[in-house]
Amino acid sequence: MGVRCFFLISGLLITWLLLREKQTRGTINLRDFYLRRVIRILPVYYAFLLVIVVLTLTTPFNQAASSWVANLTFTTNFVQNGPWTTGHLWSLAVEEQFYLLWPGILVLSLAFNRERQTKILIVILIGALALAPLSRAASYELRRLASENPLASPYSFFNYFDSIALGCGCAFVLFQKQIWLKKLRVYPACWIAAAVSLIAIPHILGRLFIGGKIVLPLGPSIQGIGLSVLVLQSIALSERMPYQLLNLSSIRFVGILSYSLYIWQMIFCTDPTAFGLTRAWWLSFPGWLASAFVIACLSYFGLEEPLLKLRRKFRHVPHMDEQVRSIREGLLQNGGAN
Repeated sequence: MGVRCFFLISGLLITWLLLREKQTRGTINLRDFYLRRVIRILPVYYAFLLVIVVLTLTTPFNQAASSWVANLTFTTNFVQNGPWTTGHLWSLAVEEQFYLLWPGILVLSLAFNRERQTKILIVILIGALALAPLSRAASYELRRLASENPLASPYSFFNYFDSIALGCGCAFVLFQKQIWLKKLRVYPACWIAAAVSLIAIPHILGRLFIGGKIVLPLGPSIQGIGLSVLVLQSIALSERMPYQLLNLSSIRFVGILSYSLYIWQMIFCTDPTAFGLTRAWWLSFPGWLASAFVIACLSYFGLEEPLLKLRRKFRHVPHMDEQVRSIREGLLQNGGAN
């Protein structure tokens, strides 16, 4: 579920920034969008793969040629039975596939008037919520039949694009329907309880092995709706608990390091025997957390941060933190607190 939340937030951020660019500049520069993504993602990503090459050459670690091809082409999510150490790259592959598809679709949809835009969004959102459960059911059946079809992969893009679509929908709510955010400020505990229920019920039913044929395909979509409510409420009520905790400097710092932590941590949580090492305590959980955190800091301050200035040259709207702050202030000024 954590990965689905990540996809939802990604869909929100990317869509919101593109909508803001359209609003402030009158157009969306796709070239600059992709340059920003390249600068943000590829340096650390290929540095990680370079380290994997070194480990392959100097230790017993190895992965199949198909996994190497998938890693290099951002299709790891369609490859089954890859090694643990690079297996986490499937979620970044889903992200990259989203980047390839959505910005162009959004640019085309924004060529229409707002009413038509809304209809297009509704069709896409309903389509994603309808097709993703079918994809999850189909991939499960293919795996049960031991199929080698790429669509049998549980990490297929089509199994997760409902989470991304919900995030895109949240961006449109922030951009066009801020009155909905005011509703989330009324009886906030009730909204939290409803959202948590949507998230928890499929999980509980799955644990109890009840309604498996329904929970497997539909559960993630139901949970995604609950997560959407919490994400939007965290923006509408960011000055209140529990969302206020997200603004703590320690939490924000982990957020800054999140990409580097995501990329590098799998090397350290891999069974050390895969690299010809013994199972020393400092190579086991929780000892490896410290090593992963140190490397993430080195990666961020040594590789990511120096490239931020270059990335800013291709950014045409303020950072979203500033925009969220202005949304919250607007809600308060307009009596949203009730």
